[in-house]
Amino acid sequence: MWAAAEQTGETPRTLLNKPELHDWLVWMWDAFWVCNTSRAVYDGSIGSIPLTAYAAYLEIFEICDSETRQLFVRTMMALDSVYKVKVNAQIKRTVDRDRDAEQRRLDRG
Repeated sequence: MWAAAEQTGETPRTLLNKPELHDWLVWMWDAFWVCNTSRAVYDGSIGSIPLTAYAAYLEIFEICDSETRQLFVRTMMALDSVYKVKVNAQIKRTVDRDRDAEQRRLDRG
């Protein structure tokens, strides 16, 4: 998205309207995208980020406080849940659109 903005010189509406995160959430947002690379991807959907990815992140960055670790895992799981619903819906729309286009092509052909 940033690349498109740089090419056109216009900032996309989604970037103009993005929410501001509280400072205490920024590190968790960044952690989510690090852990996101560990999720399973299936044919037609994405799976959850495994708990082992969260544990590895906490260990690598030496986050030892029990309360912080618990908040981190709960927050990551909540973010992941919302992200999965959104991405899986997008995947389904794309698959359905492609299937419908192929069916129309076959009907004409």
